[in-house]
Amino acid sequence: MRLTPILPLLLAAATAAAAAPRPVLHHEASVSLNVAEHEVSVSDVITVPAGVDTLWLDAAFRLVSWSRPGPAGSRDAQRLFPVQAEPIAPADSLVPFATWVGEAPTEPFEVKLRYAARLLESTDDVTFSRENVGREIRGTVGEEGVYLACEGWLPFHPDAMATHRLTVRSPEGWLPVTQGARVRSAVENGLQVTEWEAWKPADGLILIANRYHVTERDFGGVTSYTYFLEDDPALAETYQERTGAYLAMYDEMIGPYPYAKFATVENWFPTGYGMPSWTLLGGTVLRLPFIPYTSFGHEIAHNWWGNSAFVDDEGGNWCEGLTVYCADYHYKVLEGDAAAAEYRKNLLKDFVAYVREGRDMPLREFRERHIGSTRAIGYG
Repeated sequence: MRLTPILPLLLAAATAAAAAPRPVLHHEASVSLNVAEHEVSVSDVITVPAGVDTLWLDAAFRLVSWSRPGPAGSRDAQRLFPVQAEPIAPADSLVPFATWVGEAPTEPFEVKLRYAARLLESTDDVTFSRENVGREIRGTVGEEGVYLACEGWLPFHPDAMATHRLTVRSPEGWLPVTQGARVRSAVENGLQVTEWEAWKPADGLILIANRYHVTERDFGGVTSYTYFLEDDPALAETYQERTGAYLAMYDEMIGPYPYAKFATVENWFPTGYGMPSWTLLGGTVLRLPFIPYTSFGHEIAHNWWGNSAFVDDEGGNWCEGLTVYCADYHYKVLEGDAAAAEYRKNLLKDFVAYVREGRDMPLREFRERHIGSTRAIGYG
């Protein structure tokens, strides 16, 4: 069964409600990871579009130097400085910096920043479940692994998107992963040097690194990777086979896959995240035998809905329901009419069971699941 006929209607509705294009930053960042000392240091040259007057950075980072380059003695050569700005959540963990003073630039301009932090955050109490996406840590660098959250470790503006080119230096044997295409991976002077290019604008960027075992396949020009913490060829082959099948399915159903790669990456603590061109799954979930045939396809479908057609939270999170329709529900449709009807019935049962007085809301207020009622509304 093809789902194509409904998609133009959904896209037309989304387009009609779309907001004006968001400004786009560009990061040329060099990232050094010192696992033994729990340190991350970043040198970032940011191309800032005209009109973006403030950037935000996680308060855990210590600024080493910051400036807006310009001819010596000109007003374009400025040091940046902390400013008071409209708080954004979590306000206590983010520091705003002005990108210019005086007359606003009318053309894009560069800001140079060097900053560093010692990050060691416990992951012992991190949970992830069907009803609750759980607590997201801000960042940690240690022997268990490296994780830098979607927002804050690179300067950002809450109303802007960004493109990225990262050069990551990590201990030999530690392989970093993020969105975009891997264009270089080599050992130089005892360090692993990896370059990632992400030229499609996105609304955040997670960076993870660990001692991974990697497999690589090609599916119609899309590079598929598995990054697993254990050498498990059978499991890697299962995920590679399912990746190829899902890419072919959604290419026919929706359109061409929007990225150069898809990576299936194992995390050492519980997560179930889908980002542009990759997914980050906790090791326990990754190894459940049914996941490659169910939830894994949902994460790949997110590369069309939510991770290339992005969500403007002010209008509600529409992408989970559409992704469920194209993934979880579609797999039941492929099984047959009875399985599809049973799936729809279970969605209705969940809605009746969880969505009661005081726990109802319009879809435009849904952001993410955290209890049964929010899942029933946003995913059903």
